[in-house]
Amino acid sequence: MVVLRPLTSSRVFFAKIEKGAKLPDTITSLALETRTSFLMITAIGGFAKAKLAVYEASSATYHYVDVTPLENHVLEVIALNGNVVCKNNECKPHLHAIVARKPDEALAGHLVEAEVNPFLEVFLVDPAIPVNEIVEALEHRFKLRTGLEPLRNKV
Repeated sequence: MVVLRPLTSSRVFFAKIEKGAKLPDTITSLALETRTSFLMITAIGGFAKAKLAVYEASSATYHYVDVTPLENHVLEVIALNGNVVCKNNECKPHLHAIVARKPDEALAGHLVEAEVNPFLEVFLVDPAIPVNEIVEALEHRFKLRTGLEPLRNKV
């Protein structure tokens, strides 16, 4: 059964992230600045480069791909979605991205890292979910040293 609940109170933030900024660190900094416990993220724009990862359940490992643009191009960010949970002044992002090198080639996965070029338009939505509900549901992220530790350990 699926229950749709309208949200009566939410805050929406917008940030234009400029060329050279690093992800996910910049998203984490923005989340801290909003002083919320949970944010939903959606963004479009471009990257100079990105590292993506896809989890393979059968071997419990991540597979990585370094994505670079074609010469004189940028990586088009078709979609960047995810969320950030914050607790005790610490934020843990979980981001997925789809990037295109050219019209008929797109790659997708967990966003491990990226460098913005020329910019990234980001909407951060605070759905006003009670802190204890969301932090409890995502508590596993705080048991890791970083939000991406399973990804970075295997690099």
